[in-house]
Amino acid sequence: MSTVVLESKSEPLISIIVPVFNVKNYLVKCLHSIINQSYSNIEVLAIDDGSTDGSAEICDQFSELDQRVITLHQTNKGVSAARNLGVQESSGSFIMFVDSDDWVSQDIVQTLLHTLRIENADIVACESYHVRGNKKDIPNESGKVFSLDRFEALDLLIKDRVFRSRLWGRLYKVDVWKNVFFPEGETYEDVSTLYKTYLNANHFSFLERPLYYYNQREGSIVHPDDYKGLFSLLNARRSRYKILSKTYPELNENLKASVIAAGIDILKKSASGNIYLEAAEMNEVRQVFTIYKSSKTLKNLSPSYRLSFFLYRINGRLFHFLSPKIDGIIVKLRNRVN
Repeated sequence: MSTVVLESKSEPLISIIVPVFNVKNYLVKCLHSIINQSYSNIEVLAIDDGSTDGSAEICDQFSELDQRVITLHQTNKGVSAARNLGVQESSGSFIMFVDSDDWVSQDIVQTLLHTLRIENADIVACESYHVRGNKKDIPNESGKVFSLDRFEALDLLIKDRVFRSRLWGRLYKVDVWKNVFFPEGETYEDVSTLYKTYLNANHFSFLERPLYYYNQREGSIVHPDDYKGLFSLLNARRSRYKILSKTYPELNENLKASVIAAGIDILKKSASGNIYLEAAEMNEVRQVFTIYKSSKTLKNLSPSYRLSFFLYRINGRLFHFLSPKIDGIIVKLRNRVN
């Protein structure tokens, strides 16, 4: 059985929050990767969200084997409620999130804490491997560290670059989570929440070294088969726009572009499934395009999204037919230019 190291100035306690729901095929690997960290002074809050497949029992077994693992059981309320409980019950000076179907490198805690201290950051993030079955992509492994202020970090977050709306692969000072809560009963809760921690922080760092393994498995909640799930993303980005546009009007065009992109994602997702939106849904997307569109906003869209938007405005049915091929068209055009 492991022994918890008392918090001291040199060895602060790190709280690692793991929401768990019916992931028994992945959970053991996930929890093993956490308890075998090179940095030992951690507490692992495994929040069982009403699992029925044996995941709850696995959490209990780990708690019996390692006193640093604290299992909390709740009736099924969703991942947001599980994370809220984890933050509420955490005791550390720093917080980290790990999804229960992912795993982490043995030195992720030690490395991120070291980087955070050296850079005097409030939030530090690392690169990640995206795993699909037996394959994984190879991200930037330069080991370089980039420091940003709040505005720069928010700008990259909205553009969905580097500091993307991902809770995992980061170490946070606990203070940045003060009065920040996940919206319960919603998907894309990271989009609704993460930027609020940025507003509580001043200094950010990004480490170009992959330390987190993101398992892109079939059936994961962030890969809905139904386009309807993307309306939650649309709502999250609209809410983010309302708050940030007041505080940082310089980000308005990028904020509006992110809302339009969510609308385009809905159209693309429905087209890929050869499904047409219902009348009310179509009206909502059209309204979004009307409200948030401007020439400056459209310039902030990526070439793929810009082409999708203009194609849709020309002919909706033609867009529906060509949408699955647009990304390939962009690649061919780039190759010709190069």
